[in-house]
Amino acid sequence: MTAPYYMSETKSDMRGIKQGWYAIEDDGTLDSGPFSSFEECAKRITSYRHPTLRAAPGGLPKIAP
Repeated sequence: MTAPYYMSETKSDMRGIKQGWYAIEDDGTLDSGPFSSFEECAKRITSYRHPTLRAAPGGLPKIAP
C-alpha cells in the first residue's frame, strides 16, 4: 500500500533527497515525489491507483464521457 509521507529536512538529508511529501510503500521504498503538499501527494497516489487510470498493456484505457 502506498501512503503520503513527509520527509523532514533531517530525514531528507540522511537519504540524500529533497524535503517534502513523498508517496512511500509499506517497506519504506519511495514511490514518487517530492510533492509540495499532502494534497498533491495524495492526489497523485489516488490517480495512479484508480482502476480506470491504471496503465494497460496497450496504454491507458479510453474513458467514455
